[in-house]
Amino acid sequence: MARTPILNSNRMVIGYIEEQGGGKQKALDRNAMLLGYYDPATNSTLNANRILIGKGNQLSSLIERAR
Repeated sequence: MARTPILNSNRMVIGYIEEQGGGKQKALDRNAMLLGYYDPATNSTLNANRILIGKGNQLSSLIERAR
């Protein structure tokens, strides 16, 4: 599973988005702690407790807020 680093404006890693099977993705903070999930089948972003955050892929905003 591919893990893509998310960088801030100073090119420091602030988190990761990891591809999972079926197009699903999960967001991790810089310490690889789970922040949330995106499911393209429902077009929904869920937090680590699987509570709906919103529609669409909002994983980058979860990572940004975790800094």
